[in-house]
Amino acid sequence: MNDITFWYPVLFRAKVPVPKTIIIHTNIDMEKLAMGEKPEDIDKFITELRGACIEAGIPTFLRTGYSSNKHDWNESCFIS
Repeated sequence: MNDITFWYPVLFRAKVPVPKTIIIHTNIDMEKLAMGEKPEDIDKFITELRGACIEAGIPTFLRTGYSSNKHDWNESCFIS
């Protein structure tokens, strides 16, 4: 129940003010990516991600459904 795909629609319908949010669904093997390997379809995902960042506006805060790794802000989730 901590996943953004659960709570964001609830907040949106309740008209709670939230930053512009774009959810990209993917089947990318994030574990493989975290281990420094190149998952299948990563190029397609990066293209979608780049488009979402441009649409949302830069700078952008990036998070997965599991984590944002916000404690390593500049190295993980902040896109300038």
